[in-house]
Amino acid sequence: MSAPISEFVRIAEQGQEMAGQALRGWTETVQKYTDSITEGYPAPKLAELSAAVDAYFDRATELLAAQREAATTVVTAGTEAVEGVVERAKSFVATLVPAGATS
Repeated sequence: MSAPISEFVRIAEQGQEMAGQALRGWTETVQKYTDSITEGYPAPKLAELSAAVDAYFDRATELLAAQREAATTVVTAGTEAVEGVVERAKSFVATLVPAGATS
């Protein structure tokens, strides 16, 4: 297998950290907006809300890319592992069956 378990763990941790960052960013943004709504200060403008939505989805896009990378790595490693097992099984069977023999 070409991708060690530590690589999977690193990718998972990176994805988890990115999700946490996105959530913290969204929470901070919402908190700032709710704190700013008072009689003296009206609700945030649409442009500010749009920027918050853009930032949230930018982080979500990064997280999705990291998850895709992790999934691709797992599938690739699994495929390589299966191919290795098949090749070893073929080699083992070849040692049991004399060359040129047919069933």
